[in-house]
Amino acid sequence: MSVAFILPIHPPYYHYIYDLFDKLKRHEISIDIYLVFSSQEDYEEFAVKDGLKYFIGENLNSAAIITSKKFYALRRLMNSVYTYFIVCDAEIDIIPENFTAANILQKIEEVFTRRRLYGGETTGFMNLEPIMRACGTAFSEGENALVKQKTDNFNLYTWWSDLPVYKREHLPDFFSRLTDISQITYFHFDHLLYSYYLLANHRFEITNITPMTGIHHSLEYLYTDDMGQLDALRATGFGFGWLSKKTFEMATDYYMKQGTFMLNHLNRMEDGLYQRHTVILPVVAAALAVAVAIANPKGRTKRVRFKRRTTRKHRV
Repeated sequence: MSVAFILPIHPPYYHYIYDLFDKLKRHEISIDIYLVFSSQEDYEEFAVKDGLKYFIGENLNSAAIITSKKFYALRRLMNSVYTYFIVCDAEIDIIPENFTAANILQKIEEVFTRRRLYGGETTGFMNLEPIMRACGTAFSEGENALVKQKTDNFNLYTWWSDLPVYKREHLPDFFSRLTDISQITYFHFDHLLYSYYLLANHRFEITNITPMTGIHHSLEYLYTDDMGQLDALRATGFGFGWLSKKTFEMATDYYMKQGTFMLNHLNRMEDGLYQRHTVILPVVAAALAVAVAIANPKGRTKRVRFKRRTTRKHRV
């Protein structure tokens, strides 16, 4: 399969990867997974090393450690044999019946064929503008202006609505626009940056999901078993390839038929976050707003300047 999976990992979440490896083995599924460790010590602590594909990150940015680790691996694999990379967190699961090369490739290719992202209205509900604005201003003024227009003035939030997939052939151009990882901050969400690259450079557009779902966030928070809402999403071409575990359990039969093959946010099932998200999300949004106000008291937009440098080639 011309798809590889990149997963940043740290010791508290090793058990998710152990479970994933066990499941893949039980179902005789062979895929290429690259784990990204923060240090040699973390790697040594990982118990399963037989046949392991991995990177130990170098010069990682502690202020944005997850994005830094993901981008490190993407750079290392930029000249590899793969066509696509699914880049996500470690707390994932697969649906074996749908986890086939044909289904995965179909779902990925649909993303790039339909050129469509999915985002909900957040203005007046959650202050996610600091994240969106930071990702937009990582690009040129012209690109940022186009992103601002397509996100309705940084109102439509698309993070993790759909598969967090990257096309390998895009990576040299993508990284040429933001090559200094040391200047990436917490507000630079990895796949949001790539999504904005697609909006500005590859004619992607955004479908507003709020009128059809009532969600004032992205489809990361699609919690419904309302067939009317789900069918409305399906009518737009949405693929349902990647969902939260909570979402999947609310309408399992429906999602199985849609070809859902991957689940995220397993940790939120364990720590009760789903039960608390209506309280936690506004608090997080408020904290983000305070952080931005402190850093930028006059409310000016600060453009992040990324230095250009040559990337060392790595053949896998």
